[in-house]
Amino acid sequence: MDQPRRTSGPAGRTGQTGQTGPGAGSAPWSPHRTDLEILALLAEGHTVESIGRRLGVSDRTVRRRLRSIADDIGVDSTIEAVVHAVRGQWI
Repeated sequence: MDQPRRTSGPAGRTGQTGQTGPGAGSAPWSPHRTDLEILALLAEGHTVESIGRRLGVSDRTVRRRLRSIADDIGVDSTIEAVVHAVRGQWI
């Protein structure tokens, strides 16, 4: 049986507890403007490196933000996060 997980998103926001999957009964995700910008740039085909240069942050920071975004919305990969964002018309 899976253990409940507690995630922490950008700026220390607390994510879902014990719930998995998109919208698994928790409050809707409230993305930061930078989160949406990262997802949009990724959807346009930019690499993590080019996103980092554009935003003035390290590649590692971009990767961490992407992982946090995926965790916050309850998906397993950054590609799923982009698809989720496009389908939800966030980007």
